[in-house]
Amino acid sequence: MSLAIKRMCYVCRKNIGSPTEGYQHFCQHFRPEGDGRQCTECNKCNLWEAENTDAILRNAKADAERRWRETERRELSNAEKAYLESGGGHADGLRFTSGEGVLGSLLHGGRMPSMEEICDFIVEKFIVA
Repeated sequence: MSLAIKRMCYVCRKNIGSPTEGYQHFCQHFRPEGDGRQCTECNKCNLWEAENTDAILRNAKADAERRWRETERRELSNAEKAYLESGGGHADGLRFTSGEGVLGSLLHGGRMPSMEEICDFIVEKFIVA
């Protein structure tokens, strides 16, 4: 049994798993490590460029909503919108940024928690409680 390994550029989402591509997909011009600016000498993806997570999530949400409308051929009702905005029907809610519910208490302001915050969360929710 063989496993097919698929590699994808985190900047442009192109498949870079072929033997001729890999790191050759990224700009090879010298720049200080961590410099996320576009290279002035080529148009290749920058290995050090940070993802714009907010834009990626907005685009994914818009795409999912568009595909849902095409499939269902209708808009969400007010009840469906309220259900989704309240945390999907879970008693304690699973909102990411409101500070409520299990995930809301862990993801302050929608950002990834630090290791210290994760450990505190585990102790507070599962050991102390």
